[in-house]
Amino acid sequence: MINQPQSLPQLLRILQQVPDLWQHSSRVAWLARRIGEAVGLPPTAVAQLHQAGQFHDIGKLTLPARLWSTGGPLTAADWALVRQHPSHGAAALERCGADDVAAIVVQHHERWDGSGYPSGRAGEQIHPAARILAVADTVVAICSDRPYRNCRPYHVALQVLQSGAGLQFDPALVGMFVGIWPACHPPAPLTLPLPQLGVA
Repeated sequence: MINQPQSLPQLLRILQQVPDLWQHSSRVAWLARRIGEAVGLPPTAVAQLHQAGQFHDIGKLTLPARLWSTGGPLTAADWALVRQHPSHGAAALERCGADDVAAIVVQHHERWDGSGYPSGRAGEQIHPAARILAVADTVVAICSDRPYRNCRPYHVALQVLQSGAGLQFDPALVGMFVGIWPACHPPAPLTLPLPQLGVA
């Protein structure tokens, strides 16, 4: 499905045809951009981060839908497939000439302690924008309705970030995020606007 597009607009149109994935990705892109701006990234880096947020889960479209749309229990074989989605997404972006965005997407499930995937990068080895993307992805996932549970309040997301600082997340980034949280706080995840973000 994502092996054919040769441009980002084509890839974006495919993503927009999967409403749940598109809404989640749009929210992650929105929040990642806000964090990037708040921590002082230059405009070019913010634009790349925004695109990475849009496309961070595009690789899931190479997997059976049951693995990412239901939230049901996964076998070891299922997890092995799921862990491939950052690499598949990055490959699709590279085919579209978006190597800088691909470099962020492929690392968004790496963990600060080195226990993430697909490469087991740790600490400063992880792309700075991918560290931001991991925070945004986690917050949006917790604070949005999912097929298998209702959304949870923002303070739960902050608790998850703080408990994962130095393990899953960049501890310095978590500290900054807690400080800038009011500026990044959307009014409500269920009414968060979903503009036609495009591919700037």
